[in-house]
Amino acid sequence: MRLSLKWFVAYAATALYVAIVGGIFFFNMFKFVFDEKLQQEISEEVRARAPVMIAALAANKPSVTFNEVQMMNNWLSSDDRIQSIIYLNRDASVRWHKVGDYMGLSYDDARSQDVFATNAVAQAYMKQMPRVVMYGSSMYYDMAFPLRAAQDEVVGIVNLQVSRQSAKELISSAMVRYASSCVVIFIIMGLILYIFIYVKVVSPLNNLAGAVDSISLKDLKLNYKERNDEIGGVAESVSGFLARIKKEFKGQEAQTKKKEETEQLWWKALLAAAISKGSRAVVVDNDNNIMFANFEINVKKDGPLHLLDIFDGQQSEVITIIGKAMDTPGKVFRGETSVGNTKYIIKAVQLPAQEEELRTMIVLEPDK
Repeated sequence: MRLSLKWFVAYAATALYVAIVGGIFFFNMFKFVFDEKLQQEISEEVRARAPVMIAALAANKPSVTFNEVQMMNNWLSSDDRIQSIIYLNRDASVRWHKVGDYMGLSYDDARSQDVFATNAVAQAYMKQMPRVVMYGSSMYYDMAFPLRAAQDEVVGIVNLQVSRQSAKELISSAMVRYASSCVVIFIIMGLILYIFIYVKVVSPLNNLAGAVDSISLKDLKLNYKERNDEIGGVAESVSGFLARIKKEFKGQEAQTKKKEETEQLWWKALLAAAISKGSRAVVVDNDNNIMFANFEINVKKDGPLHLLDIFDGQQSEVITIIGKAMDTPGKVFRGETSVGNTKYIIKAVQLPAQEEELRTMIVLEPDK
């Protein structure tokens, strides 16, 4: 898997994780805010109408007044979130309900006829505090507000069934906006991250790979622009490695050259002592390139001289003897050949290998 794809997968996984966790957080936050807003608005409506209700209840009027009925009807019709209003007396009997048959019922009788959605009214009476209970698959609130007169006495209670539809719509709308914002933000951030990775990581790495591929064995030099980052550090390490290799190559070349010079001196001294005057001797390496000759070779050529540069195809006897010597190291093979008007006895032997370096000596002695 390429580096850019790995970065994309990691970014996508992180973005998805952040979106899910953020979605859970914001959903609960939106739910709290909009539900709290709904409850506050209903509480304000109750607080605005409470003086009329408290005045009627504190006067101990047995039945609901015209002003109360008109207020309840107007209240119910003015706010479509309110599904039902139950207005209760001090003794928890039903003082007003939009269904006239329920008016005057005691709390227990009304409870038995499923007038109340939940037990929020009972909890409000017991705690003497407003109570809110969610019901109907979280679609509605059952809200009970105690009505307090002088000396903080509870003289009645108003019970409202409120729809959460508007709050849920606000929550859904907010979550859609959140999801849209996440998509836009992640696309922008992903594009910025992709450009950053491509410019700062992928492209420099590709350039570094191209520079490494173009390294020549002649100079062993990395042609790469200096950078003050990790990729620049890698390039510097590669350059240092090439410098060490170049230094080692130079050392090896110097050693090889010195070894060749020593070997040539060795062969010169050996052949001067072992080969009779007038004889010609040639020493070749593994590739049949001429390493030493005790006579002048009048052949001009760029690079090392090969054995075939002095023994051509017409001297088949020489080639045959040399071939036999190379096939059987340590054994001397003899033959005859002619060079111009002079006849020579040819001797060829391949010396035993030392450190995998084969040497073959060919001697041409004048035939007396």
